Amino acid sequence: MSEQTGLTPAQHKELRNRLLAEKDRLQSEIEALGQAVDEKADCSVSDRADAAALQERRHRAASLRAHHEQTLLEIGRALIRMNQGRYGISEASGEAITYERLKVLPWARTE
Repeated sequence: MSEQTGLTPAQHKELRNRLLAEKDRLQSEIEALGQAVDEKADCSVSDRADAAALQERRHRAASLRAHHEQTLLEIGRALIRMNQGRYGISEASGEAITYERLKVLPWARTE
């Protein structure tokens, strides 16, 4: 068990695996959302409702992609903290972040 974080090696490994799996999942989703954002309107779309629906899909995809990209950055930072031995330590207080909190949000930076 790490004296600083209170995480056992098994917990640390589990959280690393969860971070890596979520990173892969988000990268795939970002790629798919990018395709939705870049979707070209069919030249035959002359109906305003169809055009509005396409615009709405693009907007939602762009918003979701931006959110996923931010989460991906947080995951990357968490992996860096793991490699530096600072993972599981609150950036605000310097205290250990509980395993329960990290299970819910493995990239958490604060308790």
